[in-house]
Amino acid sequence: MKTTERRGRVLVVDPDPLFAQRLDTMLSAHDCDVEIVGGITDAVQRLRDVEFDCVIMDEELPEMKGHNAVPVVRAISPCIQIIMTAAQNTSELESKIRQQDILYYYVKGFDVHELQMAVAGALKRKGKTPPPEAGDSRGHRIQDTSAKGTT
Repeated sequence: MKTTERRGRVLVVDPDPLFAQRLDTMLSAHDCDVEIVGGITDAVQRLRDVEFDCVIMDEELPEMKGHNAVPVVRAISPCIQIIMTAAQNTSELESKIRQQDILYYYVKGFDVHELQMAVAGALKRKGKTPPPEAGDSRGHRIQDTSAKGTT
């Protein structure tokens, strides 16, 4: 039996099951192992049990705001690549999120390929073979926020 090497392990922390399933489908199609949890409590347990390469975490978690959960994630897994998502964006929220040690900030509703490219960048930083990159709907490549830049 032939085994397929997975490109990376991604933890999706999102209370929206439809969005989480959409990410699972997209990333699994690119040979990523994906696990989904609905909040930070379950995420903490999974992070303690499994080594993930990347976490995609929503801002609106049941227990706390996602940007406040970043230090919790970092305390367990200091080198994990974090991608934050939000359904609605304001300049104040974006500022709070970008002040955290994250790789990328994705506003839901935009081209999901941008998020796919952010995951590719996260996996590349972890030394994994990233999924094939695709441009966004305008053909642009994604820039990360690790230096607190903009996308």
